Amino acid sequence: MWRAGRATYLYGASDEKASGTGAPSLLQAEILAYLQRLGSIRIYDWHGANAPEVARFKKNFNPRLVSGFAVRKCRGLALGAAHAVRDAWRRWSAGREAKGHQHGGT
Repeated sequence: MWRAGRATYLYGASDEKASGTGAPSLLQAEILAYLQRLGSIRIYDWHGANAPEVARFKKNFNPRLVSGFAVRKCRGLALGAAHAVRDAWRRWSAGREAKGHQHGGT
């Protein structure tokens, strides 16, 4: 599905019998080529990599990884707030490092 310059691949699967055939890679390559021909799609969102084998497959396409969100079960409001602050700090710090800033400085 796509809208506003973003295409999202929500669900996918492959059959173990087809392992090694290259069919999943060919399918993704064709989807990417089609979206490129459309010309209006700038982002192809694979919607996460929740399992190591899925992450390895997606890594073969040289993606730019963008953090989304994490779901975590917490006990109590204070612990949930502490996790949220910690995660926000990590995202902020990672963004500064990507821009060439050093820890603790400006």
